[in-house]
Amino acid sequence: MKSLFTAISLLAAVIIFIIFNAFFINGFFKEIDALLLKLPQTAKEAEDLSEVQKKEALLLLAGVSSEWESKEKYVFSVLEHEKASAFSENLLCARQFFYGEEYAEYASSLASLRNVIKHIVFDEGISFGNVL
Repeated sequence: MKSLFTAISLLAAVIIFIIFNAFFINGFFKEIDALLLKLPQTAKEAEDLSEVQKKEALLLLAGVSSEWESKEKYVFSVLEHEKASAFSENLLCARQFFYGEEYAEYASSLASLRNVIKHIVFDEGISFGNVL
C-alpha cells in the first residue's frame, strides 16, 4: 500500500510540474510576443522611425533580451534545445540588425523570432494531442 501511495504521489508531482511548466512557458512567450508587437514589424516602419522612436525601440529590444536572459537557463532546461536556441539566435540577430540599421534583415529576423514563439506556444500548450 505504501508503494502505491508513493507511485501515485510521484505521478501527481510530475503532472503538476507539467501543467505548471506549460502555463509558465506559454505565459512567458506570449508576454515576449506582446512586447515584440510594439516594435516596427517591417523594414519600412523601422526606416520611418524618428531618432527618439529608434532609441525607444532599442530599449524595448534590450528589455526583451534582459527578460530572456533572466529565464534562459530554465527555458533551455525544459524545452527542446533547438527551439530555445532558435529563439535566442533570432532575438540576437533582430537586435543587432536593428542597432546596425539593417532594417530588411531586422524585419526578417523579427518575423522568424515571432514564428519560433508561435511554434513554442503551440507545441508546449496543454492540449489533448500534446498530452498523448
